[in-house]
Amino acid sequence: YLTFKDSFEEHLDNPVGQRIPQFLSKEVIPFVSARYRVTKNPGETGVGGVSNGAVAALYALISRPDLFGIGMLESPMLQDGNGELIREAADLVRGPDRVYIGIGSEEVHIPGGEDFAHHFRITTDEADQGFVKLCEALAANLKHPYFNRPEVRLVVQPGATHDPKFWQERFPDAISFLYGPGIVAKQ
Repeated sequence: YLTFKDSFEEHLDNPVGQRIPQFLSKEVIPFVSARYRVTKNPGETGVGGVSNGAVAALYALISRPDLFGIGMLESPMLQDGNGELIREAADLVRGPDRVYIGIGSEEVHIPGGEDFAHHFRITTDEADQGFVKLCEALAANLKHPYFNRPEVRLVVQPGATHDPKFWQERFPDAISFLYGPGIVAKQ
């Protein structure tokens, strides 16, 4: 899913995430469109993901505004490529219509979190703060393209870690924001 090589992960091969927008446009969308009734309106078409999947979704969202106008990014690993996607989102001509960004205030307080932080020569608390700052920078960048003014919601969930439990908790709010309040059935 990674779009840029992470200088802290030298053992990884060159990432192939930059191929994801083409894969979605040439294979996934035609496959789905041939089998289901779907809209061709990018303002109603979304892409999303969690962790590195959120990185891939963000890359597709900013690379293909002709296809995707809605994005859901949960706990995006924006440190990859030393923040390259933050820079890529800084000077968009046409931004997405709506983006939801969810992040926990304690993302790195998970098994392996200390090793992750140590890799960057910081503490887990500093890494947690860094993840929030990265998401704040992304949200600010996405709000100010040259041609439109996207709606961007950044949710920083207190105490939440990099865990599916918290992504699930934030999901109803994300979907309601992105597609309207009637989309999520009340339980």
